[in-house]
Amino acid sequence: MPPLMSASLSLCPSPSPQICAAGEEGEYRPAVLSRMAVPRLAKLLDTNNSEIKVKSLLSLGMLCSSNREGQTQLANTPGAIKRILNIMKGVGGSSNTSTSTSSSKSNASAEAPDVDSLLIAKGLFGNLAKNEEIREAVEAALRLEDAYSLP
Repeated sequence: MPPLMSASLSLCPSPSPQICAAGEEGEYRPAVLSRMAVPRLAKLLDTNNSEIKVKSLLSLGMLCSSNREGQTQLANTPGAIKRILNIMKGVGGSSNTSTSTSSSKSNASAEAPDVDSLLIAKGLFGNLAKNEEIREAVEAALRLEDAYSLP
């Protein structure tokens, strides 16, 4: 197997283009998945930064769309399914990540629906739901999250 771009997967402040490239290449995917990239990327979905959100979703799509291990990691990552569903519903990320208060224009754009994120999230969730083996894990994650959200 060719060496991965580096020994560590540093995904801060945003997922690197190398993660996307590695996810597309079948020979790199096991190395990326073994370094727990999926849970790290899923955590980045809870942001108001649309660029980070889109890159994270794209990376997750490349790693998980047709890969059983990636889908399993995503379904078993606490909060990941809820984050994807919130993006599909147009619910924003974490309220403490937005620091832009310089103009009303930037505030309005932060509140506007992110169409790219919405479409990618729908495709990612659709692929998870189609996989019969993963569907049970997704349903279990949704039930667990619903139980924790009760008053």
